[in-house]
Amino acid sequence: MKLKVILAVILGGLLFGCYGPEPPSQEPIAKYERVGGQGIFHFIFVEDSPTIDRSTYRRIAKTICRGERICIVMFWKDRTKVPYSLPMTDAQVNAKVAHYNLNKNTGLDRVLICAVDGC
Repeated sequence: MKLKVILAVILGGLLFGCYGPEPPSQEPIAKYERVGGQGIFHFIFVEDSPTIDRSTYRRIAKTICRGERICIVMFWKDRTKVPYSLPMTDAQVNAKVAHYNLNKNTGLDRVLICAVDGC
């Protein structure tokens, strides 16, 4: 009897582990394109969508910064304003919609929404 109970528990655990709910995807949920950049800077065009929020920018940036210790990702919704390299024009700076900073040396990991937080 004990053997049947143990086998049932093990089998149940295996079945739940194989068919349980899938973890949420960590892939970005918005269409984006890396248009330019220089060194640790990445300049990204992101298609405008009502579902874009702080977590969307973070997901995109984490994808782009994978494997880097220091990384800066800047986002634009107007493709004509995305710079290819530094320096940026005033128009490009003013058109930026979000900014991501990663510095694993200091623990900095932040997303700023320019209209809310200032960039």
